[in-house]
Amino acid sequence: MIAPQELLDTSIGQIRTLTAFLHEQLPEGGDGSESETPESRACNEALAYLTVLILRLEASTIQATERPRELPAVARPHS
Repeated sequence: MIAPQELLDTSIGQIRTLTAFLHEQLPEGGDGSESETPESRACNEALAYLTVLILRLEASTIQATERPRELPAVARPHS
């Protein structure tokens, strides 16, 4: 069985590959103009979602691997 961190890294890499492929295949200027086809708009939307997904996965991966920070000791008032 694959380790969770390796699974995340592999998945991020595969999503990056798909994102690069979509970016290469889409015509420049996918700006939502009227001449853009519904399929082209859908591909641009998928590209945007995949880009956000990559960022979120990377952020959660970094967050999961960081050591928990110790909170500074707080002086308690004397009773």
